[in-house]
Amino acid sequence: MPDVATRNRKRGAGYPPAERGRFDFERADGGDVTLTAAPAPRPWAAAAPSDVDARIGALLVEQERPRQLLERLTLDRKRHDVALSNGFLQQDAYDRLTGLDDDRRAEQQAIIDRTDAELGILDAEFDARGGWTRYYLVQNVGGHVHTSRACSTTTSTTQFGWLTEHSGATEEEMVELGQDQCCTVCMPSAPVADPDNPRPGSLMTAKQRKDKERVDAANEARAQRATASAAKAAAAGIGHEDGAPLLDHRTGKPLLTDRAAQVSAADYLHQYGRRGGWVRNTPTERLLAESERRAEEWTAWEGEPDGQFEARKRRSHEQVHQFIRTLEALAFKRGTDVDTIRTQLQKIADRRK
Repeated sequence: MPDVATRNRKRGAGYPPAERGRFDFERADGGDVTLTAAPAPRPWAAAAPSDVDARIGALLVEQERPRQLLERLTLDRKRHDVALSNGFLQQDAYDRLTGLDDDRRAEQQAIIDRTDAELGILDAEFDARGGWTRYYLVQNVGGHVHTSRACSTTTSTTQFGWLTEHSGATEEEMVELGQDQCCTVCMPSAPVADPDNPRPGSLMTAKQRKDKERVDAANEARAQRATASAAKAAAAGIGHEDGAPLLDHRTGKPLLTDRAAQVSAADYLHQYGRRGGWVRNTPTERLLAESERRAEEWTAWEGEPDGQFEARKRRSHEQVHQFIRTLEALAFKRGTDVDTIRTQLQKIADRRK
């Protein structure tokens, strides 16, 4: 006759099972067997309190949209009922609309049922451990951190943010992080805020942290763009060694870029440095003196006032002066000498018609 172990093994390997509700396993010594229900599985048993609460928070957020839709569908059904009873809606249209609403309701209810089931497991884990500390941050400027949403310093309209990443932390740890943020009612060891000696805390919700990171990233990107733009402007910019503004010889407007300075100098050479002209045949270091000498040989136009005549001479001399300064600025910027720059620009001017 097979022993007890063999018979029990065979019952678990496809042999005729025991009658429903009856446990006929035997002990080798013939004694009674006491069976107890296995403990319910705890898939979150090894998880940290912060992870459990973070998942609860995520599930609650996931339920917000379905619950809002269910409320709207309930209101829609009431409106359809009123419209049908008052004759404003035909029966076939009513059936079609309510049928569509029922399908939507079933979809949203399935989401709520699924999340409720997982929330039940998470709440059971909280209860199985005898609970743990939880902290809530009031959602306004200067809001305090509380250990309960029922704190006597809050009201029924107070809005809280759940600090799930700090769930399970001790009061000492939270006070160290929160300082003046901590409610002295909920956490008696928290310091009383002193306006003359503020102790700002660093506690914020996950959403606040993400918002801050997004703003910081945007500010950093903006600063990088500004730095790159300034570097580009500096690379393209130009100025004289003496620090005085560099001006266009004709308009008197500031020349701020290398390109603008080159165009201005080439324009002067195109206008006054033509073949056979005095500018073309005069070395750069003698241009100012030659300009003054030639101005002394000028005569006033017929009927020209004396003041206008003198101004015309000064204007001509100033044009030469600004042209030379432009050549000097270009030479300094490009690391070469004035004559080399002038030769290059003369070639450009000669190609212009």
